[in-house]
Amino acid sequence: MPRKKMARRLQPLPARVIFEPKNKGAQLLEILRGIAIANQQEEPQVFYPIREVARHLGVPVSTVSRVYDALEEEGILVSVRGSKTLLQGLSGGRHLSVLGSIGMPALTSSFVTFQDCRSFFIRTRRELRARGFAVAMVFYDQSDGKNGGLFSRIDKYDFDTVLWHQPDRAAKETVPQLKDSGVRVIGLSDSWFPSIRCRYEVQRESAIMSILRDWRANDAITSVIVVRGIEISAAKPGPGSFLRALYSMAFRSRLSALGSER
Repeated sequence: MPRKKMARRLQPLPARVIFEPKNKGAQLLEILRGIAIANQQEEPQVFYPIREVARHLGVPVSTVSRVYDALEEEGILVSVRGSKTLLQGLSGGRHLSVLGSIGMPALTSSFVTFQDCRSFFIRTRRELRARGFAVAMVFYDQSDGKNGGLFSRIDKYDFDTVLWHQPDRAAKETVPQLKDSGVRVIGLSDSWFPSIRCRYEVQRESAIMSILRDWRANDAITSVIVVRGIEISAAKPGPGSFLRALYSMAFRSRLSALGSER
């Protein structure tokens, strides 16, 4: 018996969008996520083919493919092997049991520019999902925090908890509104001074000193070389290479200082 053919009932894709060169992937993710959520019905339906989206919006097929992978991880899309991509139906999620729904706001410029920032979000999202939580990222720009714009975008997801990494000015304006609506907010900072009080603050200098003291006392380690296998352009080093150089010098200077404490 032949399979029932599924028709695509989605509206046409939006007119050609002007993308920022460095934020193309994040912008496309926000656009397609919004379209998908707005068009979800009770039953699954056929979503736009990857090549159609790439051709219509003028972006590389590889970029669209990565965005589709991200939407599959979020449970919005599902791939049918050798066939097509489907938009999940609302009824398909009724039997899904999760411990809670967690939102992770991400400043688009930081996510695109800094690998450490991307790694934090990707690994944290993976760990939370492995532990039974539903997780979604909300990309934003600094201007989105004004006039309640960012709050409105986060609020529509109906999160139980918002995990905010490196809270900035937008967080300072948005967090009070989230708390007033009953959303639990957990702040986490590991570099600059956060704009809100954070439950978790990683003090790198104190951590380095504690680790080195433990190594010297228990393992007799007196020399450390920090190596990270990340390819950096020699002609145009980015901020990450500068930070890694600082951390490497910090390890060496702390070891020297600890050696003089004997």
